[in-house]
Amino acid sequence: MLKRIVFLSLCLAFSLSHAAVAEEDLAPLLEKITNRLNSYQNNNWTYKLTTKTYEMDKQWQPNKTSIITARVTDVDGKLSGKLLKAEEIEEGVTNDITSKIAERVEEQLETANKQRAEGGEQERSDDSSEAFLPFSDDKRDRFDFNRLDDSTIDGKSVFTIEAKAKEKDEQLYEGKFYVDKLTYDVLKARISPSKNPKFIKEMEMDIDFEVLPEGRFFRRSSRTKISGKILFKRFRVIAEEEYSDVEILD
Repeated sequence: MLKRIVFLSLCLAFSLSHAAVAEEDLAPLLEKITNRLNSYQNNNWTYKLTTKTYEMDKQWQPNKTSIITARVTDVDGKLSGKLLKAEEIEEGVTNDITSKIAERVEEQLETANKQRAEGGEQERSDDSSEAFLPFSDDKRDRFDFNRLDDSTIDGKSVFTIEAKAKEKDEQLYEGKFYVDKLTYDVLKARISPSKNPKFIKEMEMDIDFEVLPEGRFFRRSSRTKISGKILFKRFRVIAEEEYSDVEILD
């Protein structure tokens, strides 16, 4: 009996000391990630954005699919764009809806620019890729962090960090973040809002990030799964975004 108590005590002591070391190692790691985040360049740029939206049935099978491709330019904090193609697929039939939604796309760009102008630097930051991350100077204190087992992403060895918001907020995303061990760039995030927006029951996001040689950090692709209810109507949607043909502008 005495031997068993001694053994359990040693196991507990080891566990506590290991946890303390892990917590101590986490602080400088978070600092390095934050410093890397602050080093990114806010370049003017242009890119092709392809958005696929799937309206799903109860079994999460697509009823209707919309595919929109546009060329977007972001210069001096102002967005402009050109709709390249839009189509809608339903019951095996594909319809061109480019002209139908062209005006809507223009309105969305005008709204985004108005919000940016009113919000200044904060608004431009909030609609960026960094808005999904908990590592910025003004956000880190609002999260509890935990380092999980290391992993591999696209052949790169990564740290796996779990973040939980201390106080739930629609603008704070929590989940798992995968960070390159060599560069401290965030390569992937699997997250959800710490508090679901109104009418949303479930929202899950998988995001792949990339850093260009010029120092621009952006979402290479994302997949968002949403379910909710408005009045008596339930909805289930999967939205996918892909950024391509990226160019940094002078």
